[in-house]
Amino acid sequence: MLTLPFIEQSAMYNQVVTSINSYMATGDANWRSIRGNKIKTFLCPSDVGADVTANAAGGNWARGRAMESGVWLRDGEHNFCAVLSGGRGFLGGTELPQEISIQLWKINPCCPGTLHPMGDARRERVADVLRRVAGSPVFQKLNEGDPYAMGESLGIGAEEGHRRAGELGNVCLWCDEFFARHFDMSTLEARTEPERKALLPVLNGRRR
Repeated sequence: MLTLPFIEQSAMYNQVVTSINSYMATGDANWRSIRGNKIKTFLCPSDVGADVTANAAGGNWARGRAMESGVWLRDGEHNFCAVLSGGRGFLGGTELPQEISIQLWKINPCCPGTLHPMGDARRERVADVLRRVAGSPVFQKLNEGDPYAMGESLGIGAEEGHRRAGELGNVCLWCDEFFARHFDMSTLEARTEPERKALLPVLNGRRR
């Protein structure tokens, strides 16, 4: 956003400059209204994802400042995971470009990030991390863009995923709950009851 005036896009920048300037203090996210605008400078004719706009996400993730400011999207049926920058296609094999997120050292399947990262970029090669999780039915569902059904291999059906996402208000919060209560990222196995109890404070802290 801040580079727009320097690439001959001052008119676009000026539409949302007030929101940009107040975002850090107030969480004003109106600047996101221009996310779908295409800038020819950044478009390549051979890019298969060039027609996928950033505003396809359709709202704010239940993360970070949006969560702190209360401006996250409250709609459990809105599937952030099914679009670019979500989990869909992070292993490849879909119509979307393959994309992962590395936040400092945390290797995630999506921009919102999972409760715990898939791997540590300080110690592991990204390719090795992706190979490790590729055989997990949980991550195969995320790759398909279906976080509601990621627990099917553990006996947690898509219906339960939809129910919990609806109760929590956001599919990212269902994802957090799933990894805290049901699935151990480090072992790629179902969690034990003691593990679930130990992680509840972590989960509750993320929701604040």
